[in-house]
Amino acid sequence: DLLLVSDYSNATNWSSLNCTFLPIMTSKFSGDGTTAQFTITNDVPNDVFYIKVGNDFIEDYTYDSQTGIVTFATAPARGTDNIAVYHDGGQ
Repeated sequence: DLLLVSDYSNATNWSSLNCTFLPIMTSKFSGDGTTAQFTITNDVPNDVFYIKVGNDFIEDYTYDSQTGIVTFATAPARGTDNIAVYHDGGQ
């Protein structure tokens, strides 16, 4: 894949970079109001990009790329498939 990058101060100056784009995957979980750890089991990702619980972006979590475990500081609210973890495609 090829990515074109422009110097915003001079839009006529274009540079090209060879890039590999990884797909963004989504793992869904259902909160119960008490569980704070969830494990991504399919192709453990190298990185978690962001997490939403319902319509809210969550920033207070940790992710262990060795185990695939996401740990929330506060257990997410009860709901069916209300937790969405957006991550890379894994190893």
